[in-house]
Amino acid sequence: MEFTKPDWGFWVELGWVEAWQAVLLSLDVEPDSFQFEPQTLSVTPALPSSVGNSFNKRVRLLEPSVISDFKTRGIRVGGGSLTAQISIANFAGWAISRAWDVPQNLSAIAIPFKHWHDVVLSRAVEEPEAHDVSEQESLIAAGADVTDPEDLPEPDELNTPIATGSERPKIIWDEFENRRLLHKAQTMTHQEIADELGISRQAVSKQIGKAKDMLGVKKAKGFDGTGWRK
Repeated sequence: MEFTKPDWGFWVELGWVEAWQAVLLSLDVEPDSFQFEPQTLSVTPALPSSVGNSFNKRVRLLEPSVISDFKTRGIRVGGGSLTAQISIANFAGWAISRAWDVPQNLSAIAIPFKHWHDVVLSRAVEEPEAHDVSEQESLIAAGADVTDPEDLPEPDELNTPIATGSERPKIIWDEFENRRLLHKAQTMTHQEIADELGISRQAVSKQIGKAKDMLGVKKAKGFDGTGWRK
Protein backbone atom coordinates (compact mmCIF):
# COMPACT_ATOMS: atom_id res chain seq x y z
CA MET A 1 0.00 0.00 0.00
CA GLU A 2 1.03 3.61 -0.38
CA PHE A 3 1.66 5.59 2.78
CA THR A 4 1.55 9.28 3.47
CA LYS A 5 4.24 11.39 5.05
CA PRO A 6 3.64 12.75 8.55
CA ASP A 7 1.95 16.04 9.29
CA TRP A 8 5.07 17.22 11.06
CA GLY A 9 3.52 20.44 12.32
CA PHE A 10 0.89 18.42 14.19
CA TRP A 11 3.26 15.79 15.63
CA VAL A 12 5.89 18.29 16.77
CA GLU A 13 3.24 20.37 18.49
CA LEU A 14 1.74 17.23 20.09
CA GLY A 15 5.12 16.52 21.66
CA TRP A 16 4.35 13.06 23.11
CA VAL A 17 3.52 9.95 21.09
CA GLU A 18 3.30 6.23 21.68
CA ALA A 19 6.67 4.57 21.14
CA TRP A 20 5.55 2.62 18.05
CA GLN A 21 4.30 5.89 16.52
CA ALA A 22 7.73 7.40 17.11
CA VAL A 23 9.27 4.56 15.11
CA LEU A 24 6.95 5.31 12.19
CA LEU A 25 7.88 8.98 12.39
CA SER A 26 11.55 7.98 12.25
CA LEU A 27 10.73 6.34 8.91
CA ASP A 28 8.85 9.44 7.67
CA VAL A 29 5.51 7.58 7.81
CA GLU A 30 2.23 9.07 9.07
CA PRO A 31 1.26 7.12 12.26
CA ASP A 32 -2.44 7.97 12.00
CA SER A 33 -2.68 5.68 8.96
CA PHE A 34 -2.01 2.56 11.07
CA GLN A 35 -3.07 0.55 14.10
CA PHE A 36 -0.49 -1.16 16.31
CA GLU A 37 -0.70 -4.90 17.09
CA PRO A 38 1.20 -5.44 20.40
CA GLN A 39 1.21 -9.25 20.15
CA THR A 40 3.15 -9.26 16.89
CA LEU A 41 4.87 -5.85 17.18
CA SER A 42 3.43 -4.97 13.79
CA VAL A 43 0.95 -2.52 12.32
CA THR A 44 -2.19 -2.87 10.25
CA PRO A 45 -2.56 -2.43 7.42
CA ALA A 46 0.83 -3.94 6.66
CA LEU A 47 3.63 -1.63 5.66
CA PRO A 48 5.17 -1.98 2.19
CA SER A 49 8.40 -3.95 2.23
CA SER A 50 10.39 -0.79 1.47
CA VAL A 51 9.85 0.37 5.07
CA GLY A 52 8.31 -2.70 6.71
CA ASN A 53 11.65 -4.40 7.36
CA SER A 54 13.09 -1.26 8.92
CA PHE A 55 10.02 -0.84 11.13
CA ASN A 56 10.26 -4.45 12.34
CA LYS A 57 13.91 -4.01 13.32
CA ARG A 58 13.45 -0.64 14.95
CA VAL A 59 10.51 -1.60 17.17
CA ARG A 60 12.48 -4.59 18.42
CA LEU A 61 15.45 -2.41 19.22
CA LEU A 62 13.29 0.21 20.93
CA GLU A 63 11.03 -2.12 22.93
CA PRO A 64 13.49 -3.06 25.73
CA SER A 65 14.70 0.54 26.00
CA VAL A 66 11.35 2.31 26.45
CA ILE A 67 11.11 1.75 30.20
CA SER A 68 14.84 1.89 30.97
CA ASP A 69 15.84 4.89 28.83
CA PHE A 70 12.76 7.11 28.67
CA LYS A 71 10.48 9.02 30.98
CA THR A 72 7.11 7.62 29.98
CA ARG A 73 3.43 8.36 30.36
CA GLY A 74 0.56 5.89 30.53
CA ILE A 75 0.74 2.51 28.81
CA ARG A 76 -2.33 0.99 27.16
CA VAL A 77 -3.71 -1.97 29.09
CA GLY A 78 -2.26 -5.09 27.48
CA GLY A 79 -0.38 -2.96 24.98
CA GLY A 80 3.18 -3.52 26.16
CA SER A 81 5.95 -0.95 26.48
CA LEU A 82 5.66 0.20 22.85
CA THR A 83 2.29 1.79 23.67
CA ALA A 84 3.86 3.97 26.37
CA GLN A 85 3.96 7.65 25.48
CA ILE A 86 7.43 9.17 25.10
CA SER A 87 8.73 12.60 24.12
CA ILE A 88 9.29 12.96 20.38
CA ALA A 89 12.31 15.20 20.97
CA ASN A 90 13.84 12.69 23.39
CA PHE A 91 13.16 9.84 21.00
CA ALA A 92 14.84 11.77 18.18
CA GLY A 93 17.98 12.16 20.28
CA TRP A 94 17.89 8.47 21.23
CA ALA A 95 17.48 7.37 17.59
CA ILE A 96 20.33 9.60 16.41
CA SER A 97 22.58 8.24 19.19
CA ARG A 98 22.04 4.81 17.63
CA ALA A 99 22.96 6.05 14.16
CA TRP A 100 19.44 5.65 12.76
CA ASP A 101 18.66 7.54 9.59
CA VAL A 102 15.82 9.89 10.51
CA PRO A 103 13.94 12.60 8.61
CA GLN A 104 15.27 16.15 8.83
CA ASN A 105 12.02 17.23 10.52
CA LEU A 106 12.75 14.78 13.34
CA SER A 107 16.47 15.50 13.70
CA ALA A 108 15.69 19.24 13.88
CA ILE A 109 13.88 18.81 17.23
CA ALA A 110 16.23 16.21 18.72
CA ILE A 111 17.48 16.69 22.26
CA PRO A 112 20.86 14.93 22.60
CA PHE A 113 20.31 11.57 24.28
CA LYS A 114 23.06 11.91 26.89
CA HIS A 115 21.72 15.25 28.09
CA TRP A 116 18.12 14.28 28.75
CA HIS A 117 18.93 10.71 29.79
CA ASP A 118 21.26 12.01 32.53
CA VAL A 119 18.42 14.26 33.72
CA VAL A 120 16.00 11.30 33.84
CA LEU A 121 18.51 9.24 35.82
CA SER A 122 19.24 12.05 38.29
CA ARG A 123 15.53 12.55 38.94
CA ALA A 124 15.10 8.83 39.51
CA VAL A 125 17.73 9.05 42.26
CA GLU A 126 16.35 12.26 43.77
CA GLU A 127 12.73 11.12 43.66
CA PRO A 128 12.60 7.47 44.81
CA GLU A 129 9.30 5.66 44.48
CA ALA A 130 7.01 6.19 47.44
CA HIS A 131 6.17 3.22 49.64
CA ASP A 132 2.62 2.01 49.35
CA VAL A 133 0.42 2.67 52.34
CA SER A 134 0.61 -0.82 53.83
CA GLU A 135 4.41 -0.94 53.66
CA GLN A 136 4.75 2.55 55.08
CA GLU A 137 2.51 1.67 58.00
CA SER A 138 4.65 -1.39 58.69
CA LEU A 139 7.79 0.74 58.67
CA ILE A 140 6.26 3.17 61.15
CA ALA A 141 5.22 0.27 63.38
CA ALA A 142 8.82 -0.96 63.23
CA GLY A 143 10.04 2.40 64.49
CA ALA A 144 11.62 3.53 61.22
CA ASP A 145 11.60 7.15 60.14
CA VAL A 146 10.26 6.76 56.60
CA THR A 147 11.26 10.28 55.64
CA ASP A 148 14.95 9.43 56.07
CA PRO A 149 16.31 6.75 53.66
CA GLU A 150 19.10 5.92 56.12
CA ASP A 151 16.50 4.87 58.69
CA LEU A 152 14.67 2.42 56.45
CA PRO A 153 14.83 -1.18 57.75
CA GLU A 154 17.12 -3.69 56.12
CA PRO A 155 15.41 -6.09 53.63
CA ASP A 156 15.20 -8.89 56.19
CA GLU A 157 13.25 -6.58 58.49
CA LEU A 158 10.63 -5.99 55.80
CA ASN A 159 10.17 -9.76 55.51
CA THR A 160 9.70 -10.18 59.26
CA PRO A 161 6.00 -10.44 60.23
CA ILE A 162 4.94 -7.41 62.25
CA ALA A 163 1.75 -7.45 64.26
CA THR A 164 -0.66 -4.69 63.20
CA GLY A 165 -4.33 -3.80 63.30
CA SER A 166 -6.36 -5.45 66.07
CA GLU A 167 -3.45 -7.62 67.27
CA ARG A 168 -1.37 -4.74 68.66
CA PRO A 169 -1.63 -0.95 68.54
CA LYS A 170 0.98 0.92 66.56
CA ILE A 171 3.93 2.15 68.55
CA ILE A 172 4.46 5.89 68.37
CA TRP A 173 8.08 6.35 69.27
CA ASP A 174 7.73 9.53 71.31
CA GLU A 175 9.94 10.42 74.26
CA PHE A 176 7.90 8.32 76.70
CA GLU A 177 8.08 5.15 74.58
CA ASN A 178 11.79 5.61 73.92
CA ARG A 179 12.44 5.91 77.66
CA ARG A 180 10.43 2.78 78.36
CA LEU A 181 12.31 0.93 75.61
CA LEU A 182 15.68 1.80 77.15
CA HIS A 183 14.38 0.69 80.55
CA LYS A 184 13.38 -2.71 79.10
CA ALA A 185 16.78 -3.05 77.44
CA GLN A 186 18.46 -3.06 80.86
CA THR A 187 16.93 -6.44 81.79
CA MET A 188 15.69 -7.97 78.50
CA THR A 189 17.38 -9.11 75.30
CA HIS A 190 16.52 -7.43 72.03
CA GLN A 191 14.71 -10.58 70.90
CA GLU A 192 12.62 -10.66 74.08
CA ILE A 193 11.62 -7.05 73.55
CA ALA A 194 10.81 -7.77 69.90
CA ASP A 195 8.57 -10.69 70.90
CA GLU A 196 6.77 -8.57 73.47
CA LEU A 197 6.22 -5.62 71.11
CA GLY A 198 5.45 -7.70 68.03
CA ILE A 199 8.16 -6.17 65.87
CA SER A 200 11.43 -7.50 64.44
CA ARG A 201 14.63 -7.80 66.46
CA GLN A 202 16.41 -5.59 63.90
CA ALA A 203 13.80 -2.88 64.40
CA VAL A 204 14.27 -3.06 68.18
CA SER A 205 18.05 -2.74 67.87
CA LYS A 206 17.73 0.21 65.54
CA GLN A 207 15.18 1.97 67.75
CA ILE A 208 17.32 1.47 70.85
CA GLY A 209 20.18 3.21 69.08
CA LYS A 210 17.89 6.10 68.13
CA ALA A 211 16.52 6.29 71.69
CA LYS A 212 20.05 6.48 73.12
CA ASP A 213 20.86 9.33 70.76
CA MET A 214 17.69 11.14 71.74
CA LEU A 215 17.78 10.64 75.52
CA GLY A 216 21.26 9.51 76.49
CA VAL A 217 21.90 6.13 78.08
CA LYS A 218 22.12 7.45 81.64
CA LYS A 219 18.59 8.87 81.63
CA ALA A 220 17.02 5.44 81.32
CA LYS A 221 18.22 4.44 84.81
CA GLY A 222 15.78 6.77 86.49
CA PHE A 223 12.74 5.35 84.72
CA ASP A 224 10.57 2.85 86.61
CA GLY A 225 8.51 1.58 83.63
CA THR A 226 5.53 3.89 84.10
CA GLY A 227 7.09 7.32 84.50
CA TRP A 228 10.05 9.26 85.84
CA ARG A 229 10.73 8.88 89.54
CA LYS A 230 10.90 12.18 91.34
